[in-house]
Order: sequence, then C-alpha cells, then structure tokens
Amino acid sequence: MKDRSFIRFVKRSAVALTTVAMAAGAFAACGTQHEGLYITDDGVYYIDKNGDKVTGYVETNGTLYYFGQDGKLVEDSSLWPETSAPETSSPDTSASETPSVSPEQSQSPSPSASSDPNEVTPPDVETPDDSQQTADNTPSAPATSDEQPETTDGSEVTPPEIGTSNISELTSDLSACSQELLDEMDAVIESVSPGENATLEEKLWSVFEWMTDELKYQYITVDLSDGYTESLISELAEHAIFELRGACEHQAALYCLFARRLGCDAMVVEGEFLSDDGTEWVEHGWVILDYDGALRHCDVLFGRNHTGGQPRTMFLLTDEQMSSRRHRWDTSLYPACQ
Repeated sequence: MKDRSFIRFVKRSAVALTTVAMAAGAFAACGTQHEGLYITDDGVYYIDKNGDKVTGYVETNGTLYYFGQDGKLVEDSSLWPETSAPETSSPDTSASETPSVSPEQSQSPSPSASSDPNEVTPPDVETPDDSQQTADNTPSAPATSDEQPETTDGSEVTPPEIGTSNISELTSDLSACSQELLDEMDAVIESVSPGENATLEEKLWSVFEWMTDELKYQYITVDLSDGYTESLISELAEHAIFELRGACEHQAALYCLFARRLGCDAMVVEGEFLSDDGTEWVEHGWVILDYDGALRHCDVLFGRNHTGGQPRTMFLLTDEQMSSRRHRWDTSLYPACQ
C-alpha cells in the first residue's frame, strides 16, 4: 500500500484543483462547483462537469490516478490495470488545471510565498484578500450589541432568535485525530504559550492570534452533507495546520481542535455571514466553545479578513454579539451562548 506521504500528496493535489460536491446542496459555501478531485471521509473521487464520478485512469495536473468501479481512488498502484490511460477516461481539465505539484514540493509547502499558483479565489465568495485590511490598520468597527446589520437597500436583516439548547452537543473528543496532528497542535500551542501561569482565555487567544497571523484563505468546497463528523473535522484541521491555509471550514475545524486540546468542549457551527457589501448571506463556519462554563462563539477567518485588522472582535462572543456582527445560524441546532 502507498505510504502516508503519498496519500497526503494526493489530498494536497486534490485541494489544489478544488474539491467538488457530488449532490446539490452538499456544499458549505466558501465557493462554487468545479470539476476535479474531491475528498470525502471514505476516499478520494474525481467528479466531472456533470457531477458524476469518473472511473478508470485520469491524468490531471501532471499526475496519473486510477479510480475503481465505485469511483474511489485506488491508492495501491500495484492494483492498477496493466494499461495506459485511455483518452476517453481523462476529463478535460484545461479550463481549471493548475501547475503540477511534485511530491517534494507538496512535502515542503511555502505558505509565506507572495503568490501561489494552486490557490484559487473566485468572485462572490469569502473575499478574504489581505488588502481588505486598511493600510493604517484602522478597523471598520463592528456593530454593537444594540445595532443590527442592514442590507444595502436599507432593509434590516433580522438576526436569528437566541437559542435555548444545552451544551450536550459540545465535546472534547480528539479520538479521530492522528498522532501527527496532535503533535503539530502541541508544537504550536507550546510555541505561542503566554506562560505557565496564563489563564485559559490567554491560551485560547494566543492560538486564535497565531491562526490569524499564519493561516491564509484558500478556496475549497467541502462536502457537509453528513455535517461536521469527527473524522471530517480532523481531516480539515490536518490540511489547515500542515498547509497553513484553508477555507472557513478548515480553519474552524482547526480552532475547534485547538480549543479541545486546551481543555474546552467545542464544536463547529454551520451558519452564514452577511457579505461586506451587504447584498447576500454567505455560507460560513466558526466555533462554539465552553469557556469556563460560559458558551462563546469564535470566528478566526472572519476576524482576520472582515474586521479591518481587529480580529479580537470575533473572539469569545455571545449570541447577541455574534448576530450583531453579521452572523446567523439555526439556533435550534446549537447551544445558546448567553
């Protein structure tokens, strides 16, 4: 069987091409549908322009893959048929193809580079460009708790009602995490530690701040048809911490696991935020955590890219504060943060 480095290479190649959902409504929206490699909990698939699974050989981005009759990537190349890839089995990826990534390059990513040919930021998504932060770092002040966001036509956007559910859905479970992921999280926690006498809030903030400083946004669609399963959270977090980039789902998953590693119960929320121009609600993900018995929202990506350089305005918020900062979610599914 292929070793872990090959599997990671395949997954990195997949996200570089953008992942694709197999059914309508299966996406979290930090993006739109595209043809390409698609990662799920149970394997890697190639989805064509019609949304169908491709079987047989596929050569894309300079790499040859083989997909079985179930559409799943066959990871062991010794099981591949003794034949070259037929032209009919190779979808046309010229419109979306990105430069090839060698295994060596994928093992040594350069997240600090000024340009990344594998990074795709389409229009009308999270618009997470660094240029959104003003040159003098002056924040665009978020709405206060008694202000409600409005659309550009002046109509008030009604926030969701405050929920009344308990914290039974929160968990500190880390059993789905690989030891490699846990070790990497521990290394980050130690590197940013504010000291052995630091409070829980200081520890949570040090990791939050590290993520806003070090992680970049990457446009990737994610299949949430089964919700945020523990295996999916681990998969998303692994991409975020090793690649130092990811969509809102990846960054929320990573902060969720950081919070758990620091001793908090935490969960990822599926919700929406109102776009910066006030014209549409965009699908989004963030974290609810149990902070010393008080439930609070934390949104790393929004704090980094939509607060004018004031990420702490999205740290440890109540429901009311979160709603006033252009967020909404199904309060019947999540515990109340009061």
